[in-house]
Amino acid sequence: MVQTVDPGNVLGWSWLVPPYQWHFAARAMEPVLALRFDGKCLRAKAEKDHDFGYEVYRRFLGVVSQRLIDTLPQIVGICR
Repeated sequence: MVQTVDPGNVLGWSWLVPPYQWHFAARAMEPVLALRFDGKCLRAKAEKDHDFGYEVYRRFLGVVSQRLIDTLPQIVGICR
C-alpha cells in the first residue's frame, strides 16, 4: 500500500497526462460514493476553454503535489 485516500479526496490523474494510463491500482475497504469523469471529454473541454483548462490543471497540480509530499517519507525509507 502506498497511500490511503480520505473521503472527499481525488483518486487518479492519469487521464490528465500522456500516455493516459493508470500506474497504480486502488481498492475500497468499505462502500464508497465515487464520481467518475470522462478524461478524453475533459481534455477536449480544457483545450477549447482555456480558463476552464487552467482551473482543472491548477487544481490537479495541487493534488499531485500533495501526493508527492505525502509519499516522500516512504520513498526515502525505501532508498535507505
